[in-house]
Amino acid sequence: MKRCDIKEEYKWDNSDLCTSWDEWVKLYEELPGLIDGLQKYKGHLLDSPTTLLEYFKESEKVERKIERLEFFTFLACDVDINDSDAQKNDSAINTIIADYNSKMAFVIPELMSKGVEIFDKFCDEEPKLKPYERVLKEPFRLKEHLLDEKGEAIFADYDAASQNYTKSSQFIRSKELMFEPITLPDGEVVEINDSSADKYLRSENRDVRRQTEVAMDKAYSRNISSLASNYIGFVRSHEIEAKYRGYESLLDKVLQERQIPRKVYDKLMESLRKYNYVYDDYIKLYKDTLEIDEVHAYDLYAPLSKKSTKEYTFEEAKDIILDTFSLYGDWYTEILEMAFDKRLIDVMPSEEKVSGWSCAYTPFDNPRVFGNFYNKIMDISSMSHELGHFVNQYLTIKNQIPLEVYQDTSTAEVASLTNEIVFSNLIMNKETDKNALLCVIGNFLKIFASNFFGAGREAIFEERAHELVRLGRPADAEILNQVWLESVREMYGDTIKDFRSNTWACIPHFYMTNGYYVYNYAIAIICACNVASKILNKEEGFMDKYHEFLKIGSNIAPMETLKMIGIDLSTDEPYVVAIEMFEKAMEEYKKIMNEGA
Repeated sequence: MKRCDIKEEYKWDNSDLCTSWDEWVKLYEELPGLIDGLQKYKGHLLDSPTTLLEYFKESEKVERKIERLEFFTFLACDVDINDSDAQKNDSAINTIIADYNSKMAFVIPELMSKGVEIFDKFCDEEPKLKPYERVLKEPFRLKEHLLDEKGEAIFADYDAASQNYTKSSQFIRSKELMFEPITLPDGEVVEINDSSADKYLRSENRDVRRQTEVAMDKAYSRNISSLASNYIGFVRSHEIEAKYRGYESLLDKVLQERQIPRKVYDKLMESLRKYNYVYDDYIKLYKDTLEIDEVHAYDLYAPLSKKSTKEYTFEEAKDIILDTFSLYGDWYTEILEMAFDKRLIDVMPSEEKVSGWSCAYTPFDNPRVFGNFYNKIMDISSMSHELGHFVNQYLTIKNQIPLEVYQDTSTAEVASLTNEIVFSNLIMNKETDKNALLCVIGNFLKIFASNFFGAGREAIFEERAHELVRLGRPADAEILNQVWLESVREMYGDTIKDFRSNTWACIPHFYMTNGYYVYNYAIAIICACNVASKILNKEEGFMDKYHEFLKIGSNIAPMETLKMIGIDLSTDEPYVVAIEMFEKAMEEYKKIMNEGA
């Protein structure tokens, strides 16, 4: 279906962001002058509390325009990959963002020039500065790692330049990889690429999965030297910055900046190894479901269920979601209804649209849910996931200043994963279709396995790859392939056959947030299982605490935020709760699968 044939009610209404590309260009042309106008505060930020407050208000106006224009182009690119205006303007706004970051590099050094005590005085004299108090004092927490204005400006430009490694990886994977065609069961020969390969890897036909995996292996092998050189350059660039900022490593830098205690990270890695045996049970479930003697790497992409033919309209999906999450309270339902009523969800697939589901936001505008609804129960589960993000993001925007809206990645996935877990549990009481139930429970099992065990495996690889580069040891494609296989064997032993040695090169998450991102998924799924358990057990007073949790943004350190809802990741308890939920779901799955067998 072409996008122009989709009814407007199933598309985003983005008129609050921008009404046309002509308006976009007009606003864009105003930005250089507005950015330069902020230079008047250089050397004067601490002249008085009034001046400082004025700077915050003026900079927020500029950032609102920048964020809005970037958001508009981002959304346009997702729904129409052929929109040349969107592609062109996306590049233009990213150039503006880099210029803005470079020119505003004076702010942090200047704010720190007179010591942290001045902000107590400023906040007493100007109460409107009080919401900014944590933001003003936060740089002092990492004072020893900050540079002077010139150094910060250099690293702002350096960081912008290093993004080319990310773009190069994307370009190689999307444009330069040449895949051999595969043959479908009906004899049709189809051309595949890095994007469409995912569809065929998830095929219920095992030979299609095998062919796709072989095609990917050959394509990546032909380009592995370029991909490895690119990734090594990316790792080296960020390890260099960590070194010159006085950190032991990039991991040390990431954990300190995000206020993740090292003992939390170490407990995660310890727990991954401790519960390896549970993954063996999961693989056995795959064998039983797919009726195969051994599991190959390409089998893990297959749905963990028998095919469900039952279909749902979007309107039915909406009603199911509103009914399911009424458990949370009226405040939650009202936000969900607003998302539907204001057309903040773009749901129908089209030829021009990218695949998958997501939710995006800025600190100034309503979030947007992006999806491709194919009338299956799994699409309802995916929508519930993204609406979890939506509610979380909406509440932070409404309750925090713009500088405190963006959550740390260690907690950002909790609300969304919690929704899928709650959905999978509650749908069992409402759905009578056996295969639909297997789809939903199987989806939870896959989500847990991929986020905990899968992300853990990737974190082990990432840590070792960074260590090689940081210590100046030899590193090339062959060595990275070897490190990947060692990480796989450590996590999975011989339970899975024929893991591709170059699979690491397929994973874009290694480039996200400048590295060390994947471990956050493992943390998030553990937390989500704990939250879902408390919700499903109707723990007294918990929903009030959860409501507050969803409002916090970055206003409180992430681990302290989690403690507000009873989760301490430095202990064993959260892992015990999560693993028990996973094991219980496997038992429920086996029970349903064997009914009537």
